[in-house]
Amino acid sequence: MNLAQVNIYKSLQDIAAGMDYLHTVGVLHGDLKGANVLLKSTATDPRGFMCKLADFGLSRVLDLDMTHISTHTYGTISYMPPELLSQGKMTRAADVYSFGMLSKLLLWPLAASPSVTSLGSAHNRTLLLIGCLFGEYLSIWCVVLTALVQQSLAVISHTLCKDHSHVASTAVQ
Repeated sequence: MNLAQVNIYKSLQDIAAGMDYLHTVGVLHGDLKGANVLLKSTATDPRGFMCKLADFGLSRVLDLDMTHISTHTYGTISYMPPELLSQGKMTRAADVYSFGMLSKLLLWPLAASPSVTSLGSAHNRTLLLIGCLFGEYLSIWCVVLTALVQQSLAVISHTLCKDHSHVASTAVQ
């Protein structure tokens, strides 16, 4: 895995961590897409930046006893799951779907790379693609995406420790 690929996965990790924090405090972003991810300069990361979520204009607060919010306002259509568009039910899963679409756009150029095959089984990658295209089985999609991200992070950690430790230490200096 080259350094550019590692940077993409670390950026996805930043975005997922931000989304996880929002969901922990009951906030649904509602419009997660590349244009709503800002890059903040930092000297503590070898990339020289970290990703921060932005544009909370369509965000909603989901109370602990609620399963969804009924709405007729949507974020960017190409990032929204069919369930939100057809039924108007905004859930945490809708943000996860948007994250999956963002991930697909960032990872699609890497699909031809042999290192992507180490990110999970062909079955998981197929379910991930089906989830991105159809989004009708969000519970399966969430499980598969979580497994894929965990496997990806393991590959990143292994790669950073072995192959790029000299690059990371040089970038920090």
